[in-house]
Amino acid sequence: MTTNANLLLDDFVGVDPATGATIRGEAHLRVCLGAILSTLIGSLVMDRDFGSKTRARMDAPINLDTVADIVADTAVAVRRWEPRVVLKRVVVQGAQVGSLSVDLVVAVFGRTIILEGVV
Repeated sequence: MTTNANLLLDDFVGVDPATGATIRGEAHLRVCLGAILSTLIGSLVMDRDFGSKTRARMDAPINLDTVADIVADTAVAVRRWEPRVVLKRVVVQGAQVGSLSVDLVVAVFGRTIILEGVV
């Protein structure tokens, strides 16, 4: 039996949604986190709770309150839906109405990983 302590980042295996190719490690983690953050809560018929409010904030006026909401929404969603990581930092880049980029700093089994442009 494999425990979390015995897992490595390369043990995370999935499918690239754009190509259908097998992906591992950071690439798989990026796809999973991107799916969580880009899926609006309530939009999946079989799991209405899945997703985050992050994308819904894109059309809000960009100010400090909106950026704080994006950070909070991202933290809540990552904590709920991706138990393999510990979220260390959320960085909102290039925020303007209709467009934003979210970078994440996460820890996976004690290793810090910077994922740029997850959203």
